[in-house]
Amino acid sequence: MKWKVALIAAAVLTAVGTLSACGSSGVETLHPTIGDIQDTVDESGTVYYADDYAIVPTVGGRITACNFDVGDAVEQGATLYTIDDTDISYQNASAQIALDSANAAYDQAAKAADDLGVKTYVSGMVTEVYCNTGDYVMTGSKVAQVVDNTHLKLKLAYADIEKIHVGSVASVTVTGDSEAFAGTVTKIYDQKTVFSGHQTGVYVEISFNNPGALISGESATATIGGIPPVASGTIEYATDASVYSTGTGLVTAITSGAGSSVSSGSVILRIKNDAVTAAVTNAQLSVANAQEALRQLQGQLDHYTIKAPVSGTILQRIAKVSDLASPGVTMASLSSGDTVNVQVDVDEKYIAKVAVGQSATITLTSDIGGASYTGVVREISDSGTVTNGVTYYTVKVALDRQEGLKDGMNVDASILTAEKKDCLLVPKSCILNGSQIEVLENGKTVTKDVVVGITDGANAEIVSGLSETDNVISK
Repeated sequence: MKWKVALIAAAVLTAVGTLSACGSSGVETLHPTIGDIQDTVDESGTVYYADDYAIVPTVGGRITACNFDVGDAVEQGATLYTIDDTDISYQNASAQIALDSANAAYDQAAKAADDLGVKTYVSGMVTEVYCNTGDYVMTGSKVAQVVDNTHLKLKLAYADIEKIHVGSVASVTVTGDSEAFAGTVTKIYDQKTVFSGHQTGVYVEISFNNPGALISGESATATIGGIPPVASGTIEYATDASVYSTGTGLVTAITSGAGSSVSSGSVILRIKNDAVTAAVTNAQLSVANAQEALRQLQGQLDHYTIKAPVSGTILQRIAKVSDLASPGVTMASLSSGDTVNVQVDVDEKYIAKVAVGQSATITLTSDIGGASYTGVVREISDSGTVTNGVTYYTVKVALDRQEGLKDGMNVDASILTAEKKDCLLVPKSCILNGSQIEVLENGKTVTKDVVVGITDGANAEIVSGLSETDNVISK
C-alpha cells in the first residue's frame, strides 16, 4: 500500500484557485494564495461485515459432524460442529469414579468421627457409667447401662392357656401389696414347661407401666381373666441394655451420667481421637479436589460441541467432517446482520495522524463511476502487522450507508486528518529544507524562514514568515 495524494491535491488546487506567476530577471515567481487545504491519509481497504464472528475452537480433535453450509441461516445456540470427545469422556468417567471413591472415604471418616460420640439406642435411664473423664477406652468396651424403668414386664406360666390371648388384660399385684394394676399380654411362648408336682404350664409375658417405684427383681403375680398362674414371677425392666464404645480414644466428657434420662440417639460420652478427626479433614479435601477436577473436565466436554454464538448467516466454512480441529484456529465465520464497515491498513508513518471520530471518504475501486461513501473512524488497532518490512495498523471505518456494498469488496479510503480554511498557500515544491522559501526582492534571491502548517501533497500551508505579496521563486 502507499499514501495516495494525487486526487486530493488536485481537488485542493481547484478550491484555492490557480497560483499567480510572474517573471523578472529570467526567474519565474508566483504569489502565495488564500484558500482551503486538507491533510488526508489515503490507503486501500476492504469491506467487511461489522458484526461477524469467527468460530474458533478451544480444543482440538477430529471433526465428527458439521451441521451447516455457507449461506445457511443459523439460530443462536445451534450446533455447528462436533469434535470427537472420546478421550475427554473417558477422563470424565474416571474423574466421576474418583469423586465417588472420595465421597465414600469421606462418609467412612465422618462415620468414624460421629462414633466418637458414644450413643445409646434405647430410651430410659442411665443406671451406670463404667468410665470417667480422662480414661482411655477401646472400641467395643462396655461404658454404660441404660434401663427403661417406666415400662416393666412380668413372665408367668399358666396351665389354662386356651383362654389367654395376646392382648388379654391382666391384673398384676406385687408380692406383699394387695393393690392391683392393669397389664397386657404381649407374648405367649410356644412350648410347655413342667413345674413341681408334675404341673405343666406355658409362659406368658405381661407388659405394664410402672405404677410407682417398682424395680427389677421384685416378685409379682397376675391373673388373666381370673386365671391364676402356676407360680409367681419376677418383675423385669422392659429395656435393660448395655452401651458399648463405638470408638477408641480418650474420654473427654460424660454427657449423660448415672440417673440421667436419655432417649434413643442420646450421647452418653465423647471421645477424642486426633487421627480420626484428621481423616475427616483430609477426606473433605479429597472430595473438594475430586469435585473440582470433575467440574473442569465437564466444562471441557462442553467445548467439544461448537455452537453458534449468535443468530446469523454463515459467511465461510473452512473446516469439514474428518478434518482435524486445532485450538485457536478458525473453523468458520458468520454474520449477525447486514451492516458492513470498511477495514483499512494504514502505514506506520501515518498512523499517528489518524484518530477515532475523523471523517473518511470511501470509493469502490471496481466502480468506474467512482461511487463514494462517507464514514467515521470507529476503531484503531493497538498492534500492527508487518508486511515486507513495513508495519500496518488496522483502522475500522463505520459507514453512513450500505447500498451496493458486500463483504470482501475492495475500496480506496481517504481519512481526513486535518483541515484549514482561508490560509496562505504555496506549492509544496517551493519549500526548502522543510522550513525555508526563496523569494525575489529587488531583483535578488532572498531566503526566508517560514513556519509550515499542514500539506495535502501538492500545496502547503504557511503559518508565518511569508505574505501574499511576496514573489516566491517557483521550483
